[in-house]
Amino acid sequence: MKAIDIDQCFGKALHSYQSAKTREDYNATLAELTTILRESHDLSPLVRRNCLLLSAKCLQSLDRVEEAVQSLQDLLNEIEVEPSIEDLGFRAAVKLSLAEGFKSIGKWNEAIDLFSDVTKYFQQNGDWQSEVNIYRTIALLYQNHNKMDKAIAFLEAARPILDKYTETPIHQEILFALGHCHYISGNVGTAIALEERALALARRFGDTQTENQLIHNLAEFTFNVQDFRRALHYISKRLKIAQDSEDSDSIIRYLLHLSACYTETGQSNEALKIYDKVEKLLLNQDQQASLVHGMCLLGKAQVFIDVGGHDYSPLKLN
Repeated sequence: MKAIDIDQCFGKALHSYQSAKTREDYNATLAELTTILRESHDLSPLVRRNCLLLSAKCLQSLDRVEEAVQSLQDLLNEIEVEPSIEDLGFRAAVKLSLAEGFKSIGKWNEAIDLFSDVTKYFQQNGDWQSEVNIYRTIALLYQNHNKMDKAIAFLEAARPILDKYTETPIHQEILFALGHCHYISGNVGTAIALEERALALARRFGDTQTENQLIHNLAEFTFNVQDFRRALHYISKRLKIAQDSEDSDSIIRYLLHLSACYTETGQSNEALKIYDKVEKLLLNQDQQASLVHGMCLLGKAQVFIDVGGHDYSPLKLN
């Protein structure tokens, strides 16, 4: 294959990889790359190694991860024993792909080592977004293996980097992840503060999916720590989300939470109105004998005890 043919074939294969979406696409691209590697006897080291890297990426996309890992390990060993090859960017790309491969087959310690090594390249090249994303990936690996202290440490390492730049969705993602880790670790107050900051950013960026998830979290967090006045705010918003999606179970759940908050903040009339609404919903669903209905009646009785009543007559509801 002539040099000009090689360049054209590699360019075509690269385009095929970049536009691939289905297994058929990746299989076709892999076949193109295999042909180049097999039939071209005078490939430059750069083109050959790029073909090998793209072939490994295709294998990963085809769930042939162990084959990809072996190929990437061989390629990395080849690069590192030849000091004349100084393309640090290519080396970082190979290590990233290999780290993803290790992660996929459960070798998470090996994946973390490679991810950590690659951050040095991003630091040297001022690519702060990629560096922060790597910290987040490492933190998630530690989180998945219940090593919350290390997960928090890597997320905290990202914050001084982020503080240097205008807030972006990456800032939001780090705050969200850090809040989640603190909540799992039992630091609920810290989790609330972090997720409230993430919520403000989600609203600014119009990320409604993350906004809804954060509202859900904050409704649960504030209720669990009995910060009832703050919980009223988030539970009301969470209830609206449930109503918009017609999620009947969540509607009843958050109505009961809301009534408990009203009770605890001395708003007895509001609490009773909510309990009445829950009773009607349960009646419509034929759940009069359910545990939820029992909880509703118990909560309603508690309101009357709190205000000194003995039956339902002292408080007249509008």
